[in-house]
Amino acid sequence: MGGGIDSLHVGTNIIHGGVINNNSGFFNKRYFNRPGHIQFPSFKYFLYRANFSPSGNCIKRSVVLDLGGYDERFYPAADYEFDARLVKKYKVGILWERLCNVYTDESTSLKPETIIEYSKFGCELDKRVYNEIFDCKGKYDWLAAVRCCYGYDECRSQYPSIKPLAPEIQKYNTWFWRLFYRVYVNINRLIEIYE
Repeated sequence: MGGGIDSLHVGTNIIHGGVINNNSGFFNKRYFNRPGHIQFPSFKYFLYRANFSPSGNCIKRSVVLDLGGYDERFYPAADYEFDARLVKKYKVGILWERLCNVYTDESTSLKPETIIEYSKFGCELDKRVYNEIFDCKGKYDWLAAVRCCYGYDECRSQYPSIKPLAPEIQKYNTWFWRLFYRVYVNINRLIEIYE
């Protein structure tokens, strides 16, 4: 790939039930989803997003081999953990122009058993990304807990068999922490745009 980019990802159209759903919010519409706009994500990307889209990825073979590919221990979010290692070590570009389609009607990620499995260790996975991969030394443990609470509430309403949150995570499941999270994340997204 030219320009010293080790991995290039493109924007996607999300198609569910035959309908394109591109309700991507203010920041994506205003700043990111512009033709020709390339973002070079840093650690801040992982404060407000999960992994890159699974479609439309171009990664140098040597880079994938060097990183050892996906780590099965982090299934069903091995792609998220891999993407964090990728950004930590290599130059990654995201061309936000929507150049491919993702069909979610038969998505493994949206299966109940996958969602339940992820709910068991989502917070710990975020902590691994923040503390082990990006070496933040506990600075973002609160953020990992709030992100876990967001996903947990949605899952619990659909799948009552999910175990209750641990007390150290549950204490962040309040309106204050959710508001603080939204403000903090949006400030960091603006900073990332202009870096």
